[in-house]
Amino acid sequence: MILRPPPPGGGGGGWKEPYRHYQDYLYNSTQVHGHYLQVGVETGIVGLLVLVAIWAVFLWTAHRLYHGSAAGSVRRLLVWGITMAAVAIGAHAAVDFDLSLSALALVLFALFGISVGLARPAPDPVEVKRRRRAQKSYAPPSGGRLGAVSVASAAVLAFAVSLALAGNFAGRAAVAFNTGDYTQGVALLERARAYNPFSPDYPAALARAYRARGEYDKALQAALDARARSEFDAARCADLAGIAHAAGKYAEAEKWAEKAVSLAPFQVRWYELLARTEFMNGYAELTNNNNDAARAYFEKAVQVPQRIEAQMAKLTPELKELWTRAPLMTATPEIRLAAGAAQYFLGRFDEAAQNLAAVQKKAKDNASKGEAMVWLALVKEKQGRAEEAKKLLEEAEKLNEDFAAAYEQLKAQPVLS
Repeated sequence: MILRPPPPGGGGGGWKEPYRHYQDYLYNSTQVHGHYLQVGVETGIVGLLVLVAIWAVFLWTAHRLYHGSAAGSVRRLLVWGITMAAVAIGAHAAVDFDLSLSALALVLFALFGISVGLARPAPDPVEVKRRRRAQKSYAPPSGGRLGAVSVASAAVLAFAVSLALAGNFAGRAAVAFNTGDYTQGVALLERARAYNPFSPDYPAALARAYRARGEYDKALQAALDARARSEFDAARCADLAGIAHAAGKYAEAEKWAEKAVSLAPFQVRWYELLARTEFMNGYAELTNNNNDAARAYFEKAVQVPQRIEAQMAKLTPELKELWTRAPLMTATPEIRLAAGAAQYFLGRFDEAAQNLAAVQKKAKDNASKGEAMVWLALVKEKQGRAEEAKKLLEEAEKLNEDFAAAYEQLKAQPVLS
């Protein structure tokens, strides 16, 4: 991560967003537990070299001060105390992020400053008196310096006010959407994005708003804008996959679903996104009579469980023991539902029945359980087991009466051979 382009480093938040792309097994983390590595991740080699230079100058200065003081003198003891205090803070910072606390960072740099002060030669008393006499007469401040400080202060203040206004506009936009005022909500979000062009949250919210209104081109552009500001966030790719599919851009939807998996290869929810996207793409192409394209998408949906197995096969036994934050990654009911439905359309009824029966048994929500029953009923119908199909459909209707209409609609679609 320290060496990744573009230099220098990933900037603020350079660890929290992209670390899942680089991890060797699943763990959750918010910061690097080491200040120097954190600086390296955020500022790259340049930042690390600056830190090394600061410490090198301090230690060399302390070395000269210590050996330049008389043995047993108070000055030598003072230098020793300053050096050990700084080294203690700096050493602990190597295994923790204590220098992220401004109070500790100020203490450390104050110690650096004291060492520099001790290294300076004592001033000439005569020169000191001369300067004091000169300071008694008033000298107006430099207009150039005062102007530069004023401009810099105004810029910082304007930036802070701009960010605050962006948050205010976003809050008002949420109120507008809740009251059904779509036009006002979008206008306020656009203003929020203008006042804070660095945040990915405002264009992402705009993308959701445009998508809800069926304005897919605008939604896609806003989602791309959000991802440009948050390129390692798999959720941004998921937004793009959903919008692209809704816009009928199936290849693009597949591309973004694949990208989400590549950004967080040990999070199963992105495999769920991929399986769902591949199946939905296939079904859309099937209804458009593009059977070859539909078959290709269905095949990819079926392969998602095998991809999970291949990813988990990369883990050593030691890494599997370290995987404690969640169960080891396997195909979830949602993945098996998409795979089973795809297998139905591919005419692989025995495999479909196995996947769908597993979903019916393991799904925790009625929507997935009922959907699995509908697909399983279709499979049984194709296998000539009409009574079993009827029973499954009746059970599904108890969960949601709309499943009967869905069954008839799906039954009307051709099965690919």
